[in-house]
Amino acid sequence: MSQRPNAISLMLCDQVIFERGTQKPYLLGVFTGVAVDSIPTPPQRFDIFAALTDGLGDVTITLSVVHLDTNREIYS
Repeated sequence: MSQRPNAISLMLCDQVIFERGTQKPYLLGVFTGVAVDSIPTPPQRFDIFAALTDGLGDVTITLSVVHLDTNREIYS
């Protein structure tokens, strides 16, 4: 039996590093958005950190990026 997890937070950052031993995540360069002149735009590297809870078993999670003005899916 599987149960989808609940998202506590979703963070965008330049890089996520996990500490040896404790596996605690460190988020470097946290930001809230990316401004671009046009779409499509040249690829930009960033990490996405999702804190999840109450999940059970194997589940599939999809992350979608949508254009705020048109609600059109840009990436999934």
